[in-house]
Amino acid sequence: MTITCELGVFSRLIIRRLALLYTPIVPDSIMNDLQTLRTLADIADRWGYRFDVQSVDGRPNATGHDLCLLQGVIMTVESPTGLRVCASDLTSIRDCERAATLSPSLTIIMLLEGDPLSYTLGARNHITLTPGNGVVIAAAEQTSLRQVSSRGSRCRSVVVQACPSDVADVELAGRITAALRTTAAIPLLASCRVQSLANDLFASRDSGAICRLLAESCALELLAIGLGTAERSEAWVTCALRPQDVTKMLRVRDKIISELDRPHRLSDLAQFAGMSVTTLKCKFQAVVGQSVFAFLRDQRLDRGRQGLEREGWTVGQAAYFVGYRHATNFATAFRKRFGVSPTAAPRH
Repeated sequence: MTITCELGVFSRLIIRRLALLYTPIVPDSIMNDLQTLRTLADIADRWGYRFDVQSVDGRPNATGHDLCLLQGVIMTVESPTGLRVCASDLTSIRDCERAATLSPSLTIIMLLEGDPLSYTLGARNHITLTPGNGVVIAAAEQTSLRQVSSRGSRCRSVVVQACPSDVADVELAGRITAALRTTAAIPLLASCRVQSLANDLFASRDSGAICRLLAESCALELLAIGLGTAERSEAWVTCALRPQDVTKMLRVRDKIISELDRPHRLSDLAQFAGMSVTTLKCKFQAVVGQSVFAFLRDQRLDRGRQGLEREGWTVGQAAYFVGYRHATNFATAFRKRFGVSPTAAPRH
């Protein structure tokens, strides 16, 4: 099932419930400038998890609630449906290792800009996030999540968290609970739309309807994609992955995205990744959440749609630029994916 299908299903489900549960959302807090240990502990307390600082500037067991760790902006929102959203643009002013103990929950972290983020989930699951990428953290039980940041490092990020016990919609809470089969960190590729919505959270300081709509839109879309990714992630559990495997699969993914107009063969991609075709198919599905050719097809069609709607491409040009030999094949695949012919795509 494609991300677009998952998004449509979950968005309709959640938006339908929002009509019943709606109350105005305003930011719980918008905090600027220096962020202290007290600030981070207060957010953790509202979100229902334990927060500790393991070390500061190499010194273990740092104390002092007024100790300044970060500089920048943090905005937090809690929606009527029980979702939590945190948008932040922060620069570390100290070397710091922080730890949180997560309750059973589904947490989506999107790194929009800045330096890579380094996390450790549990004892051995190491995660490195690069700008434009994300991770879905499925915590099936109380789980530690540690983050290491270096002095001067910056990250602009969005976090959406859903705890089944806090989600107002029973059906949605059940889907989240079912997705928490095991504790795992699942890489998440953010679409251009997700990144755009996430960035919009930083574009307005309005505390009324605009902020509410932006927060809801971002949270709903990220939850839809993150939940869909978690539900499709059986391969993550059954296909053994090492950190270097994830890195290789992300390189294969980036190669496909940057070369949509070229033909791709599994044997060539497997050689590029330094593994067998069988191993590539298993690990790519585990990391990206789709098979190689399903991912290639969706990326080609998404890029073709963007060209048609925003860059004035003709159908023939769109087909050629994204690697289709025949415009008719492109048109058929486009209609199947988006429900309209490419000639009917809106032009901006």
